[in-house]
Amino acid sequence: AFSITAFSFSSAFTEALEAKQAAEQLALKAKRDLDRVRIEAQQKVTTATAEAEALRLQRANISPDLIELRKVEANLRAIEKWNGILPQVTGGGAVPFIGVGEIQR
Repeated sequence: AFSITAFSFSSAFTEALEAKQAAEQLALKAKRDLDRVRIEAQQKVTTATAEAEALRLQRANISPDLIELRKVEANLRAIEKWNGILPQVTGGGAVPFIGVGEIQR
């Protein structure tokens, strides 16, 4: 019987084996990247679909009463901000004067 104590492959074989492993790693990385891109795309589609559905529901719930309520709320906010002073602005041109007494005759 005999035993082999020093055994090695040729450098070409070792390089080919390393190249194969590197190619497999690149293929796995490419597959992971593709899967990630697909998942991100699906998330965007799901988000866009949800936003579109929310907008559709909002449009369906808009009624003339709701529009009137929003107008009243806007006016109420304006009234709450008012300081009680009327505007003192007049136009840049001449201010017409209409004599009321002449109209009554």
